[in-house]
Amino acid sequence: MAITYSGNIYMNLDIKLPDARTKNIIELIKPELIITNSVNSEKLKIISYDSKVLNIDEVDEKSIFQ
Repeated sequence: MAITYSGNIYMNLDIKLPDARTKNIIELIKPELIITNSVNSEKLKIISYDSKVLNIDEVDEKSIFQ
């Protein structure tokens, strides 16, 4: 909701898609940022991508709220 309210857009991506399909979608939408977790970031390493990736499992919650 916050993404839409800020005037930006988002897209959910099904992680069960084949790697080639995932790569095609990422290349088509050219996201500025991909938000994922440690499990799914491994799939992103398999395919090539140029987007920034935010792994939510590596975010330090204390630094966010300072």
